Amino acid sequence: MSTASLFLLPLLVLPALAQLTVTFSPANSTTCLAKGASDALTFSTGAIPSYSTCFNFNEVFADNSSTDTGTALADFDYTISGAQAFDSQTNYSYVHYQQTNTTGTIKAGKVAALQLDVFPGQDCQEVGKPIETWYGWSCQSNTTGECDEVPYGVKSFSVSAASDGSKCYDFAKEGKAAAGVAQASRFAMAFAVLAVGLALFA
Repeated sequence: MSTASLFLLPLLVLPALAQLTVTFSPANSTTCLAKGASDALTFSTGAIPSYSTCFNFNEVFADNSSTDTGTALADFDYTISGAQAFDSQTNYSYVHYQQTNTTGTIKAGKVAALQLDVFPGQDCQEVGKPIETWYGWSCQSNTTGECDEVPYGVKSFSVSAASDGSKCYDFAKEGKAAAGVAQASRFAMAFAVLAVGLALFA
């Protein structure tokens, strides 16, 4: 194996596979409920959609079964639980977000495989005067996840592949206040290390 090949090995990054679970809890619960709790609504997926997909609460949690697996509302597999507790009049303002990659860089705060955004209106729309806007997550969480509270009752959410080459964000309004290290910066650092390595063996 050549010297150049040895330095290139760290640059070979496997595509990250998703492991996303999000649980929505009522505002009167005062904190995030665990998956499986009587009033909690949970959505899980291990797939990466080919395009951004919007889910309305009154559709994805509409069948009143305790668990369901399918692709009725999307082009990828997902699982829901707790749909029997869904109430369209309830404000689901607590969001328990848990996502870790199964390949590639696996670490809390690093770019995740999926992007999750939550919205105050149907069809992933911003509503109200003044406008109530969306909040999103695209960083990996720790293994137990995190609990966040949005300032409204969530009516819909979207799932999409996280953008390559951008900073991830963690419970960020309109995707602002990005966290983590930009992918581009990491690649630039890797190429810098490669250049130094090759210079040493020149």
